[in-house]
This record gives sequence, C-alpha cells and structure tokens, in this order.
Amino acid sequence: MGGEVRHLSGHSGMCTLIDWACGLRRPGSRYFGTMPVEDGTGWLGPLEARVMAVVWAADGPVAVRSVLETLNQGRRRKLAYTTVMTVMARLAEKGILRRSPNGRGYDYEATVPDTAAMAVREVLEEFGDTAIARFADAARADPKLRNRLERLLREEP
Repeated sequence: MGGEVRHLSGHSGMCTLIDWACGLRRPGSRYFGTMPVEDGTGWLGPLEARVMAVVWAADGPVAVRSVLETLNQGRRRKLAYTTVMTVMARLAEKGILRRSPNGRGYDYEATVPDTAAMAVREVLEEFGDTAIARFADAARADPKLRNRLERLLREEP
C-alpha cells in the first residue's frame, strides 16, 4: 500500500494535526488559524485542508485508504472512500499532490511542504518576475527581511 500516516510526536487526533497544519500561518495573517474556503483562487477547501494535513504528516507516499482511516478517527459520520479518493484526485490535478500507480489504485505524496509553498508557487505562476521584483523591493525596505533572505540564499537546499 502506501506509507503509514504518523501523528506528530506527542500529539494525537486529527484536531491537533489540522491545527498544526493551519498553524503554519503567521499570527496577524487574515488566514491565521483557518484554511480559506475554495473560491477558485487555488486555496484549499476544508476537506482538502484535512487531507493535506494527513499527507504532510505521513512518512512517505500514502494510499487513499490510509488517509481515509486517519480522517475517520473519532468521527461520528464517517467519510466515504470515494469522497476522499475524489478529493485526492482533484488535488493531484491541481498539482498539489503527485500520484503514482500502486496495484489497482494510487499512492499520493505532496508536491509542496505546506500552504505557504502553495501560495508562493501560485503568486509566481500568476505574476512571475514582477512578484520576485516586488519581493526584492520589500526585502530592501526591511533590514530584518533582507538579512533573513540573504541567510536563506546562502544555505544549501
């Protein structure tokens, strides 16, 4: 099958896992503590956010069944396999997940490490060089940001 889904060290339950994934947003952000609803701009909907939280917490590629079992832990109304399969297929169509054949199904893995990377990718696709130029302008205007950016550029990937 796929990689096993693991919970964050010392934490259990999807609430904690989803809170962790959503907590990647900075305080003060209009999206802090929530996942924006799908509105055609590329942001994750509520179920997409939960699926991605499970995928991001996995040790490797995961099968739909593994994600489904994790999502259904502690739920009174269980999600259907086909619901999770459809969400994961759509995330793959959007380029957020990569899928590879495994028997009669697929294993999935994230193409981005978090929602911030999704946002950066989307901004770069939408605005290209202009976005990079504006970011450079912002870094020039903020010494802390500039220092952080210079440190990151010196680091090995």
